[in-house]
Amino acid sequence: AYEKTEQSVILDCYATDGAILPSYETRAFLSAGDFLELRTAVRETLDLGGIKAAVVHDVYLLNTETMVRSSGEGPAAELQLLFRLLLTDSEGQLQYAERSVTVSVPLRTQTDSAIELTPAVVAEQLTASVTDGAVQVSFDCLLRGQIYLLHNARVCVKIEADDTTVPNEKSALTLCFAQKGQTLWEIAKQYQTTCDLIRAENDLQDDPLAADRMLLVPSA
Repeated sequence: AYEKTEQSVILDCYATDGAILPSYETRAFLSAGDFLELRTAVRETLDLGGIKAAVVHDVYLLNTETMVRSSGEGPAAELQLLFRLLLTDSEGQLQYAERSVTVSVPLRTQTDSAIELTPAVVAEQLTASVTDGAVQVSFDCLLRGQIYLLHNARVCVKIEADDTTVPNEKSALTLCFAQKGQTLWEIAKQYQTTCDLIRAENDLQDDPLAADRMLLVPSA
């Protein structure tokens, strides 16, 4: 599943009179990378907090939390797995317990970029055994999910007028030799006027320009 997100940024700007003061921020953007499917054999001993188990009647994976960490060996998914157990202790009492273990799974990716991952985690062939009162769980940890690449970009988010700048004197009309493919935005920015004024003065319908032509550029 994909979630639509929107970020408002200013791609380009100019002033028709005076100068401008832009403000920038560094923002993170996500792009879809590889689809991940990993299977890892796991064997972990659960800390029962003083309970000595005799028999485990049932165990299943209740919840998972995932965090991606980077190290010298590359990124890894750190899984916090919460198990629910029903057991009989060494005194013959029925016990219910929830215990968590942390499992680190290396991620084989083809990129050095920072990544984000929220996979579906399944514990297949989950079994529990008792040794000297301790419970050991064994299972195949299956991870499936979309890897997202994190890219940081410096973007313009705000524009203010510089009131301290003295505007330049401009002629009422300027003759411009425009080339095919130029946009009105590019021309207006070059002459510090507006697209609407150029369009009205030259009765233009096409943008970008369909052919080379001369334009009268009015001052804003």
